[in-house]
Amino acid sequence: GLWDYHRELKDFVSIDTFSKEPIIHGNVGPQWNRYNTAAANSKQSFNTTTGGCFDFTVDAQQFKQGIRDANERFKLGYPDDPLDWSIGGFNVELEGTNHAAAGMHFYGLEITFE
Repeated sequence: GLWDYHRELKDFVSIDTFSKEPIIHGNVGPQWNRYNTAAANSKQSFNTTTGGCFDFTVDAQQFKQGIRDANERFKLGYPDDPLDWSIGGFNVELEGTNHAAAGMHFYGLEITFE
């Protein structure tokens, strides 16, 4: 979604420093679709402070791609079949540069698994 002004917008995989588990990060928009697909009515990831609604899906192939990318980059051995996984939580983070004023407001949050 929203991204720090001084960082490049890109899809990427990283490792959580606490849990040592992979993080698969996908921005929302047509130029970033490795790990998700933006709905037609969705706002795109951006480097500004305006609000909007983010609406996206993650299909089985995008999920598999994320796991494969994490396995390759970090020499992990996770299975890439979505049926081998469950969702244990949902995380939202707010980051910014020094002296930045920021906040989040959620309404109508819906998470659907199919």
